[in-house]
Amino acid sequence: MRQHAHWMAFCLLAACSAPDYSAIRDWGRTASLATTYWPAAEPIGTPAAEAGDDTAAALTGASSIGVQPDLSIREDILLMQQVLSVYLAALATVASDGVLPYREDPFALISTQLATTNRTAGQAAAAIGGLLRRASRTNMQAPATGSFIIEADPAVQSLIAELATTVASLSKAEAGQRDRITASYAQLEGEAPSTFRRQALRDLAAIRIQHYSIRADARANYLVLLERLSEGHALLRIRSSHLSQEEVRRQVRAAEDQLRGAFDLLPRIPIPVSDAVQPVTLVDTADPSRPPP
Repeated sequence: MRQHAHWMAFCLLAACSAPDYSAIRDWGRTASLATTYWPAAEPIGTPAAEAGDDTAAALTGASSIGVQPDLSIREDILLMQQVLSVYLAALATVASDGVLPYREDPFALISTQLATTNRTAGQAAAAIGGLLRRASRTNMQAPATGSFIIEADPAVQSLIAELATTVASLSKAEAGQRDRITASYAQLEGEAPSTFRRQALRDLAAIRIQHYSIRADARANYLVLLERLSEGHALLRIRSSHLSQEEVRRQVRAAEDQLRGAFDLLPRIPIPVSDAVQPVTLVDTADPSRPPP
C-alpha cells in the first residue's frame, strides 16, 4: 500500500514538472487567426465597389470612371496568408502534443502557383510545406517545438516579408487610383449642368474616396500586425531552447498580447461602397415627380 502511495506521488510530481508549452500553443493559435485578414487582399475596383462610379456615369452620360483591380496581387496575398495561417496552426498543434495530418506536402500546388509571380514566396511556401510533411510523418510532439521553430523561421520570415511587400504595393497602386478617381469626379462636377447634379457628384466622390481611405488604413494596420508576427516568431526562435521556462512563457504571452492589440485595430467588417451607394434614379427634392434638370 505504501509502495502504491509512493508511486502515485512520483507520477504526480512528474506531471507537475512536465514542460509547459501552452504559451507557444496560444501564440500560434492567435497568430493563425490574425494572419487571415482577407480585406488586406481585396483590391478596389470590383463591380460591386464601383457602384458609385456607375451612378456618376449615369448622371453625366460619361463612360465608367472605375478602375480595374489587379486580381493577381489579391490571389498572391490570399495564398501567402493561407500558408502562414496553416503553419501557425501546425505550430500550435505541435506545442500541444497534437497530431499533424500532413502526410504529404500541403503546399505543393500553392508553392508552384506562387512561384509564377513571386519566386521568393514560392520557395518559402515549399520549404514550410516540406517541414509540415516531415513533422507529420515523424509525429513531432511538444518537446520538439524548438527545433520545429528553428527550421521554419527562415522561410516564415521570408514569407512574412513578401506578404508585407505585396500588401504595401497594393496600397501604393490604389493611392494612384484614388488620385485619378478624385480628378475624374472633379472634372465631371465641373461639367455638370445643374447644382443638383454637382452636389450629387460631390457626395458620391466623398463616399468613394472614403472607401479608399478605409482600405488604406486597414492595410496599414495589417502591416503593423505582420511586424508583430515577425517579432513574435523571432522571439520563439531565439528562445527555442528554453521555451518551457517561466520567463520565456511570460515573454511569449506578452508577444501574444501585442499581436492581439494589432489585430483589434483591424476593422472587422470593411465598409464597401456598394453598401452605401447603389446606382439610383435621382429626383429633384423640390418636386419628386419631376426628373432632375
